Amino acid sequence: MKIGKSVIFLFLIISFYFAIGKTIKEEESDCDKLLPFLQDKIENCCESNGGIKCDNEGYITYLGLGGPITQNVDYYESFPYFSRIQGLELINLDLTKLPKNITKYSNLKHLSIDFNQIKEIPKTIQDLEYFSMGYNNLKEFLKEVFNLSKLKTLGFHGNHITVIPPDIKKLTKLEELYLYENEITELPNELFMLRNLKTLGLQKNKIKVIPPSIQKLSKLEGLDLMTNNITEFSNELFSLKYLKKFVCNYFEYI
Repeated sequence: MKIGKSVIFLFLIISFYFAIGKTIKEEESDCDKLLPFLQDKIENCCESNGGIKCDNEGYITYLGLGGPITQNVDYYESFPYFSRIQGLELINLDLTKLPKNITKYSNLKHLSIDFNQIKEIPKTIQDLEYFSMGYNNLKEFLKEVFNLSKLKTLGFHGNHITVIPPDIKKLTKLEELYLYENEITELPNELFMLRNLKTLGLQKNKIKVIPPSIQKLSKLEGLDLMTNNITEFSNELFSLKYLKKFVCNYFEYI
C-alpha cells in the first residue's frame, strides 16, 4: 500500500514538472511577440538586418520601428513587454500615446518618438539617458522630462516651442541639446547652468542675442545658430576653449 502511494506521489511530481516545462517551452519569444508589428514577416527577428538587436539568449535589447503603422494593431494596448530592452525608437507611427507597457521597461535608456502626435510621457520613466521627441507639434517642453536626472541627450526639435523653461537647469548631466526648428526668441540664464553641455543645436529659431553668459558653457564643442535673427554677439563666445564648430547664418567658425 505504501508503495502504491509512493508511485502516485512520484507520478504527480513528474506531471507537475512536465506541465511547468511545457509552459516554459511554449512561452512566446520576444520575436514572436513582435511579429504582428512588423511590416515584413521574418522567422527570427534577431537575425534580421533591420533595427533590431538581441542578446545571446534571443531577448530584444534594441528595437526601431517606423511608419506606416501596421494595420489592425493597437500600439497602446497590445505593444509587447520586452524584459531586457534598453533602446526603443517608434518613429512616424502617428501615435498619440506611448504604449502602456513602456512603463514596465526597467532597463530602458534610449527612447526616440519623433514624428508622432504624443503630448505626454509617463512619470515612471526616469532612467533615460537619451530622449528625442522631435516633430510632435509641441508648444512647450513636457514637464516630465525634468525628472530625467540621468539624461545626457535631449531633443525637442521640429516643434513650436517658444520658451526654454527655467527647469532646464535640473538636467545637470545633459551633454547634447537639440532645439532646432522651433520658435525660440531668447536664451535664459538657466540654460547656461548646464556645465556639461557639449553640443547645442538652435538653428532655425528666432533668437536675436547671444549673451555673455554663454561663456559658462565651458565644455561646449558645437554650437549651431544657423537661420536666426541674431543682431548681437558676445565676445565671450570666442573664449570657449573647447569650441570646435560654431555656425551662424553665413558665418562658420571651425
